Amino acid sequence: MTPNPDTLSNDDYIGYAIERMARYGYRNIPIENTKQGLVVLTVWNVMTHISDILADAEEIESDREIMEEMSDIGGG
Repeated sequence: MTPNPDTLSNDDYIGYAIERMARYGYRNIPIENTKQGLVVLTVWNVMTHISDILADAEEIESDREIMEEMSDIGGG
């Protein structure tokens, strides 16, 4: 294991974690978690999180389009 690794805290945003991973080539970053001890954030965790967010956004957009079609009364 790397001595004195760069770490994240529970309060850090996912964007900050992604920036650290991209800038320094990290595939894993330890998160200092006072309740669970040491937790490791992996690239897989980040990609899964982003995938979930995008899927939710696509579903919301699809719902919005359906509602617009249902409420369209014509006219012009």
